Amino acid sequence: MDGEAVRGSNEEEGGIGVGDFEDNEGMYGAVDSDEEGIGHDYNSDDEGEGDRFPEFNPKVDMRDPHFCKGMKFASPKILRAAIRERAIQDGWEPLFLKNDRVRLRAICKAEDFPFESFASKMQHEDTLMIKTYHGEHNCARVYENSTVKTPYLTDKFADQIKLNPNISIEALAQTMAAGVRARVSFQQAYRTKKAALKRERRMYVCLGALKRGFRAGCRPIFGFDGCHLKSAFGSQLLATVGLDPNNTTYVVAYAMVEMESKDSWDWFLGILVNDLDIRGEGNGYTIISDKQKGLLPASEAVLPLAEHRFCVRHLWTNFNKLFPGKS
Repeated sequence: MDGEAVRGSNEEEGGIGVGDFEDNEGMYGAVDSDEEGIGHDYNSDDEGEGDRFPEFNPKVDMRDPHFCKGMKFASPKILRAAIRERAIQDGWEPLFLKNDRVRLRAICKAEDFPFESFASKMQHEDTLMIKTYHGEHNCARVYENSTVKTPYLTDKFADQIKLNPNISIEALAQTMAAGVRARVSFQQAYRTKKAALKRERRMYVCLGALKRGFRAGCRPIFGFDGCHLKSAFGSQLLATVGLDPNNTTYVVAYAMVEMESKDSWDWFLGILVNDLDIRGEGNGYTIISDKQKGLLPASEAVLPLAEHRFCVRHLWTNFNKLFPGKS
């Protein structure tokens, strides 16, 4: 491994860049033609059969992620999630270095272990490709694993919690700890159960015909809005529309949530991005909104490369309410 790095603890879910790490790999460098195929972990100097440049499919491969040199990822977010999943399953803690939109280096947090993965953006594409990979890993399992966080546990155990909503926090903590083979605290179990049960009060709808129509001919524009539902159950409606080739409104998807907030918008946007198979972290897309509660930070987290513009009509209406004047 080139250079030196100062090792520390991981922080937020998005990963961090720690220390000063010297990169000798070219950001847009090519991969040798005799590299490995997908299916198993390989080191950079191994050889194998199959596709020279396999593409990671998060819907299928995230359950049991494996890596090889030349493997392609749609975004750094997907690559970070795959490395975290592999680390949790194998019982080690990853440390992300040079963690940004165009390159990502991950090593083992433990001292003197050779695991290393470096990926960078491909030329003329938004895709990241693994340029360096050493998959050897034989350190002892870490039971106090800082990679195991509440959002991960919620995604993994939400269905089980919904089937048994009366499970005690202590029993849930034990069940999750056995599932991930790492320690799960009482507070983590409490927050996980609360988040999983909150999802029961949400419903997302995106009709197949509308989804195919948006992909086939609509402009890369999303208009987001929310409103209250006047019913005995309350709740709020979140909706997104697009523009078809005739510049007319095209309904894309909508959802019922308990309240309009960053958490609900983050949930809605996350499902929408996966549903429409939007790649490149929103690069090339434009979002139009009227400053809904929580939408701006949620869109920056889920679609950080999308342009965000505010609806002029709503700006004009709000201005007149705040600064009424004589006609």
